[in-house]
Amino acid sequence: EDSGFYFEQLEILIDKSSSCGNFLLLSFAMLSFTALNNLTKLYHKLLSVPLMLFMAYLTTIGVTVSRIYVSLVVEPKVEELIGTNPNWIHEAIGVATNLSFLILVYILFNKLVQAYSYEKLT
Repeated sequence: EDSGFYFEQLEILIDKSSSCGNFLLLSFAMLSFTALNNLTKLYHKLLSVPLMLFMAYLTTIGVTVSRIYVSLVVEPKVEELIGTNPNWIHEAIGVATNLSFLILVYILFNKLVQAYSYEKLT
């Protein structure tokens, strides 16, 4: 049964039901709404949608790599310290990583778009 992507060197399995797709949708929606809310010209708005999809895709790759790295480094140490269920630790790391990146991307992108909009107004 093909349940995901198995990496032999690290002995990890990335499940097909990973949260990558959900993160992609969330980040695309957040970036798109932020851009559409701050841009005034119609052609800027139209051009922003495919650009936001590309940015969301790159962000999702970065978040996924970060989440895997943090899971490989932190998860065994936390499991050793508190000895709790590894699934719970994995989910907690995923929530913390995804939420942190969403907040960080929103803050940075919002500042960028507002600065761009402000420069165009002056």
